[in-house]
Amino acid sequence: MNVPSAEYSRSAASSLDVDGVVVDFQGLRAIEDVSLTLEPGEILGLIGPNGAGKTTLINVLTGFQTVMRGSVRLGGIDIAAWKPHERSRRGLVRTFQSVLPFGGLSVLENVEAGGVAIGLGRREARIEAARILSEIGLAAKADRRADTLPFGDVRLTGIARAIAMRPRFLLMDEPAAGLNDVECNELHNIIKGIIARLGCGILFIEHRMSLVFRLCDRIQVLQLGRTLAIGTAGEIQNDAQVRRAYLGEEAAC
Repeated sequence: MNVPSAEYSRSAASSLDVDGVVVDFQGLRAIEDVSLTLEPGEILGLIGPNGAGKTTLINVLTGFQTVMRGSVRLGGIDIAAWKPHERSRRGLVRTFQSVLPFGGLSVLENVEAGGVAIGLGRREARIEAARILSEIGLAAKADRRADTLPFGDVRLTGIARAIAMRPRFLLMDEPAAGLNDVECNELHNIIKGIIARLGCGILFIEHRMSLVFRLCDRIQVLQLGRTLAIGTAGEIQNDAQVRRAYLGEEAAC
């Protein structure tokens, strides 16, 4: 992905930090004292059973969910008062479990919209969108309406749109959901390419453990809104508590 190098060198030195976050939903504790740190160039896996608080945490990071206690800092700056669009313009970008393309627009226009959302002019956004689509293998479908694509290509379009927003940190919520094995391998290569080209940090929520273990530098496990464990793939696979709570005994190395 050919992006302006100055944009990334300027932003590459800062971490994304969550400290002691607590979230309640009408008296139900959804997140209890969760902390994490994500560095530029790192892939941090966030795993756990359904209802563990993973998507809620992404909503906290991107400004769609307020917290009772705790803080979120981007480059050492508390961003609690920042609205979602302000966070995305400063490089905190997400993908969604349910991909929501602009169905009546072309694939190219969908990706172009990501650049426009962060303040690029239409011409620059379109040029960059075309480059990104070429990088991830969707150039041949650039002129197709997004609502005519097969599911796997819709997912890739959503990722391309996020890349067009020039992320400092990219928060990916189950990007492999519904993909077949071939598409998962393509996704693996695309994510590796994002890291190599952009140097952004990636928070990676995923239930497909083979992909998590291949991709992630570190893995953080949530259970019932709490951090159960943090470690490398090998450490997580061999953690007895994690195997009992989520992975199953067959996951041990």
